[in-house]
Amino acid sequence: MKNSPYQDVLLSGGLGGLLKDYLDAEGLPATGCRTRIASWQADGQVPITEWVSALALISREYPKPALGLGIGRYAQARHFGMLGYLCLSSDNLGEVFERLSRFYALAWGGIVVPITRTADALTIRWLVPEGMPTQSRMVQLSHETGLVCLVTLARLLCEAPVNPIAVEMGGPTPDQPGLYEQFFHCPVTFGAPAASLSFSSLSLALPIRTSNHSLRDYTERRAEARLGELTRRDAMLTALHALLVRALHEGQPTIAHVAKGMGMSRASLQRRLQERGLGFREFLDQTRLELARMYLADPRLALTEIAWMLAFSEQSAFSRSFKRWTGCSPFAYRRTMIGKS
Repeated sequence: MKNSPYQDVLLSGGLGGLLKDYLDAEGLPATGCRTRIASWQADGQVPITEWVSALALISREYPKPALGLGIGRYAQARHFGMLGYLCLSSDNLGEVFERLSRFYALAWGGIVVPITRTADALTIRWLVPEGMPTQSRMVQLSHETGLVCLVTLARLLCEAPVNPIAVEMGGPTPDQPGLYEQFFHCPVTFGAPAASLSFSSLSLALPIRTSNHSLRDYTERRAEARLGELTRRDAMLTALHALLVRALHEGQPTIAHVAKGMGMSRASLQRRLQERGLGFREFLDQTRLELARMYLADPRLALTEIAWMLAFSEQSAFSRSFKRWTGCSPFAYRRTMIGKS
């Protein structure tokens, strides 16, 4: 079995603060979403499945057109952890994008963010791993929110009306496309293979009002160290993920069985997970959810078979767990979200 395409996609835990700021400003109770993001650490990372699930909870409870526009408008540098502080201390907008290119993994680990330059423009693209349902409504909402966040941050950092010259998004044209052009102040193309923003080369010279060379150098050193740390952690979690997938197939997804496969004691595995802000049950649930979404994308697999592949005692146990993780049943997820991919 191939590994889940989601396994290496980790986002800044500070994005929980973005969602909370949006919910607070709009006066939305959203108890389910607030409960979900309460454990996110601002200086840590969360799986993209957690982020997408939080967006789905808001979208289902408060369906609004252009929801990503509403959320992204509340973006602040602090929502992006160390990457945000690197942006705050940069000299100009071009330097912000240069640091984004170098350190994007601090906020979007596992997502490729290529930045290309020509004589006239700079373009940023978000490329997700092969196999991820890029055309699903929630992935599109995630991209939409990310694009709006970046433009909002650029305007805040420069204290100027920074506008892109072109925007591309995946998915069909929404009911109110004019809302997007009103925010971006440029043409917006839908149905694109990847989400992207393009800025005029002239805008790259715009100064950052909070520029601070001492802070920039200090933060950059910390960012380099953090990248190295994340690389080492990813290796351990990737190995654990592979062992868990095999353990699920064998019907033995226990911490004792997996720790033995990792060549360490149960206590050592628990400690190493705790160092990453994780617990074994949490990581097992994340792995099961990632695999469940992949299996549900295959209409040939019956729900009973998927439950067996994930080492659940029966289909009802799988259905209860999936609804706890996502807020909807496996059947509803297959019919709606995957049906739109």
